[in-house]
Amino acid sequence: MTDFSAHLARMLAHLQALHKTPGWAEYVEARVADLAARHPDLYAELAEQFPKPRPRSSAARRPTGR
Repeated sequence: MTDFSAHLARMLAHLQALHKTPGWAEYVEARVADLAARHPDLYAELAEQFPKPRPRSSAARRPTGR
């Protein structure tokens, strides 16, 4: 494993741990809002490259029964 892939593995583990932390979503939302306020051009570019995922509908997860 290269140094970079080891670094990415540590970062992923850290993010997975944060994801389980209460208040994680609110923290991320606040940081995104801060980025948008401070750097609107950068935020627009990132938003274009990484659009928000559409929420999954509950119907998509339900078995069809066929």
